[in-house]
Amino acid sequence: DYAANRASRELHKLLENSPTIAHKQVADHYQDTPIEEMKIGDVVLVKPSELVPIDGDILEGASWFNEASLTGESEPVAKQTGEAVLSGSINGETAVLVTVTQLASDSQYQKIVQLVKESEATPAEFVRLADRYAVPFTIIALLIAGGAWIVSGDMTRFAEVLVVASPCPLILAAPIAFVGGMSRSSRHGLLVKNGTTIEKLSLAQTVAFDKTGTLTTGILQVKCIRPESETLSEDDLLQLAYSLEIASNHILAKSLVKLAESKGISRLAVSDLTEETGLGLSGVINGKAYRIGRANFANTKDEKISGTAVNMSENDVFIGRILFEDKARAESKDVIENLKGLAVSHIMMLTGDNLKTAETVADELGITEVHAQLMPSEKIEILKALPEANRPMVMVGDGINDAPALALSDVGIALGASGATVAS
Repeated sequence: DYAANRASRELHKLLENSPTIAHKQVADHYQDTPIEEMKIGDVVLVKPSELVPIDGDILEGASWFNEASLTGESEPVAKQTGEAVLSGSINGETAVLVTVTQLASDSQYQKIVQLVKESEATPAEFVRLADRYAVPFTIIALLIAGGAWIVSGDMTRFAEVLVVASPCPLILAAPIAFVGGMSRSSRHGLLVKNGTTIEKLSLAQTVAFDKTGTLTTGILQVKCIRPESETLSEDDLLQLAYSLEIASNHILAKSLVKLAESKGISRLAVSDLTEETGLGLSGVINGKAYRIGRANFANTKDEKISGTAVNMSENDVFIGRILFEDKARAESKDVIENLKGLAVSHIMMLTGDNLKTAETVADELGITEVHAQLMPSEKIEILKALPEANRPMVMVGDGINDAPALALSDVGIALGASGATVAS
């Protein structure tokens, strides 16, 4: 009970952390207003690094938004005027005005909160053998005891039959075995909510994995550097990019700067440095104008590539791109192979990321079934549709977006990484 109460306490944190106030535009100022009072068409100010309180479309400004807690996508998404933003996503470095398009109760973050509540209230369909036979066994034992009393006329016979019938070894042995298992698990950093979880886990037929932050590290790292010009080396392109990006707080810039610094690459002097949110950075180095960012910003075409890329131009001529990837965890492949060795018949990936990126990771790890570009509610539908032959079912995840699926599963395994408090 203590463990279960602790788990529900973390779920209550999800409710506490959900947006409650929006900066509503009233005439020429902004007024903090409860999101329940917001109406469709109201205009809201979303400040830098602030949680978007309610679903809407950008009316004025541009920024990048971290939607990892909603979709599992590790790369921040650049949004401009007219594009939709989801509640629960985190604004980047620029304030934007947003026109409300959904009531608070219909917004994305509130839907996740609701899904968690519903999933928690819907226990997994798994009936233990002891529970199944407990009632008929008790009735039969009482009938035999009553018969012994009537035939013998001695009340002691009634008590004797009940003493013999009560399965003391089973009642004592099973909980002790489970507590022993839970105690041993905790020594290895695995916190098990209750003994039934261990029983279900031993019979698991299906294991479903989230991708970002679960099978992968959740951190975008430089995959490769591709200069277009023969006179430009990889380190030359990295040096130019590093000199521009060191002033940016974008997640890709941080990864790029980290690589350059680890290689001991020196920084070049930059003048007229400007950042256009959602597009990229521009500046002058040694008298030449450089741009780094989205394909159209760097004067090139947006090629369909696996992963994420930043493009670079010199005096409006495309000179190369740097590709990023969310690398698979070192242990992920062994985990998948071990599960196959344990006769788990059905292994799949459920992710909010795009299909091409998901398939690249799945191929590397040996997962054949991939469901991509899923919202939290769609993950639940896939799990609910699993046939009885593929149960018990285990869901492994790490973020807010995985919480409803984890709660619905026969066994939910939450990784101790980003979003772990809500997930667990």
